[in-house]
Amino acid sequence: MDISRSLKTLCIKALTESMDTGTMTHVAKEFFPWYNLNERMGFPSSLCVPNVDAARQIITDISANEMLMDFILLLVKINDQGLKGRKIHIAYLREIIREIYNQGYVFDKENGIFLENPRVRKTRNWGILTKSKEYTFTFLRIDIENSSRLVKKYTKNAIHSVYADLRNMVQNAVETRNGRIWAWEGDGGLASFFYGKRDYAATLAAMEILHELFLYNRLDSPIDQTVAVRIAVHSGRCEYLVDDTELKKADPVKKIMDVEQNHTPANHVTISVAVRQMLDSILANQFKALPQHGNGYFSYTLELAQ
Repeated sequence: MDISRSLKTLCIKALTESMDTGTMTHVAKEFFPWYNLNERMGFPSSLCVPNVDAARQIITDISANEMLMDFILLLVKINDQGLKGRKIHIAYLREIIREIYNQGYVFDKENGIFLENPRVRKTRNWGILTKSKEYTFTFLRIDIENSSRLVKKYTKNAIHSVYADLRNMVQNAVETRNGRIWAWEGDGGLASFFYGKRDYAATLAAMEILHELFLYNRLDSPIDQTVAVRIAVHSGRCEYLVDDTELKKADPVKKIMDVEQNHTPANHVTISVAVRQMLDSILANQFKALPQHGNGYFSYTLELAQ
């Protein structure tokens, strides 16, 4: 996230008017356990650093390490819950939140994080993830069954149309639930969900894609053969990576590719046990165990009434 000078200035004012130098240093140590304000500023240990100078140095160091948004989240927490039993009112906090909003971000109070406002922009990292830092994601992997046969059987224009329509279905289902498509290869790809009820959102997105594709095959497809897909959903911790080659080496991504390729029948959604455990019973019961594909996998398909 690009940090404006006005936001930094507000943070300096907030610290200056809300805390003494000792409290500021204690807060800074939440990010830098080794932090010594006097050493940072070249002051003898016997001298007290003036409040405004201390605040300016701490915000400079926090910003240089790309931690200002995390720092502001800590200020929100301190304002709500206090610090070591002390109630502390953070000055200018409302103005800080407003400035963040003006930069295209919103505060998700339920999860205690700032996210880019999807009405303003939609980026791969939701505007907040740091490259190579580890997070928990829920992944959705989709692939067209026997796509090579379709390519041989139909014209290039027809296949391009089908692939584009499928991508639009996936994008709509994923982004409506604030997920992001991370990789796309024509006949399938990988989407990621990061915050909130991510397992729930990814599972519903997968089911929606299956339903939309059912209607598409019968009403809108430019080819006369049914397009079948395999969709898998799995969650796990991995680094946020922008290089697709490196991303494929991450354990949760390798896992979901295996689930999609080896444990998902055509026109089914398969979820791992890690995902199923996070669903409410009504949704979880829509998925049946797949013992023939090994333990820990549950699958859903569209069943029509006879």
